[in-house]
Amino acid sequence: GGAPRGGARARARNDETPNARAFVLINVEIGLEKTMMDELKAIPEVKEVHLLHGAYDIIARAESDTVLNLKDAINRKIRNLEKIRSMLTMIVTHVIVEK
Repeated sequence: GGAPRGGARARARNDETPNARAFVLINVEIGLEKTMMDELKAIPEVKEVHLLHGAYDIIARAESDTVLNLKDAINRKIRNLEKIRSMLTMIVTHVIVEK
């Protein structure tokens, strides 16, 4: 028992907290990063899109009411975008806030 180490605490779920969240790392064809970011922003489940420097080109945060709906949105709406070379999806299991 006891408090979590390092001052971290789990955030309680409320009406503003989605039931399912994922981060999607995406590699796109060279020169098409901006186009891909615009396409991702148009997807309702995608809440944030960031350009990266490193192993991946883009990271997107997606949210939905259930994990099943989140997986469906990722598979139907993101994975099928033509400009994607590869992607890695990480579904969040716990949200931790560090103060």
